[in-house]
Amino acid sequence: MEVSAKEIRNENRQTWILKRKERDVRDRGALLYDANVSPLRNIVESLAIFRHFQTNASDSVLDIGTGTGRFMEELVKRGCFAVGIDFSRPSLILAKKRCNCEVVLADLCHMPFRTHTFDKVISVSVLQHLPPSARTHGLSEIRRANKKGAKILLTLYNYTLWNLLRGQIKEGYSTEGNYFYRFNFTEARTLLKSTCFQVESINGIVAIDPFLRTRVLRKLDFSKKNFTPLFLKAVIAIEKIIESITPLSFLLGDHLRVICKIPN
Repeated sequence: MEVSAKEIRNENRQTWILKRKERDVRDRGALLYDANVSPLRNIVESLAIFRHFQTNASDSVLDIGTGTGRFMEELVKRGCFAVGIDFSRPSLILAKKRCNCEVVLADLCHMPFRTHTFDKVISVSVLQHLPPSARTHGLSEIRRANKKGAKILLTLYNYTLWNLLRGQIKEGYSTEGNYFYRFNFTEARTLLKSTCFQVESINGIVAIDPFLRTRVLRKLDFSKKNFTPLFLKAVIAIEKIIESITPLSFLLGDHLRVICKIPN
């Protein structure tokens, strides 16, 4: 993460400590990350994320927090000119091998791109790991680096009924030591509007995944050889139904999918 000394001095020291912890966690877990994502979750999550995110082959798309390239792979398949940015070097090496994409080692809050460069952005599970002092800064950088009218797709941890019933905290640190914050609908909308994004929709997504991680179901091996096309279609259908009932999706979805744009 190459950032000048002046930028470090201008940013809160505690923020930098949290960012470095996050980077270290991502560096250590890069090789095991994809192995820990079940094929079932990979399919359902990808469909939920891209269901309402249209792209053209002529689009330049920025994937913020691209990690090992799980969602970058879909953008490349669509023929977009896609660039992935992340501050974990080991993750970017894997992303490059995975889909031969353009990657940049950098911090979201200090992106090395010219103003109004990209047509569209996706950022999956990134903002919830930014400390409060960095969220507005990061969103301002997204706004700066993208063209007016650019479509933005973000996902955030959702603070769900499931979290409440299990007594899970809203803000804290994972067992690996990285910071997280779970947003509700109002918080997500307020954060985006405060940085002058035009919010088009917010839904809960991947609502089936927390249930698949329950004590009973997590004993099952959801590898490709163990779930049939019919079972997969049923899971996708259930997820779509829950997402379509917006209040229900807020209660059960483990992530919020926010679609917004930069005003013209």
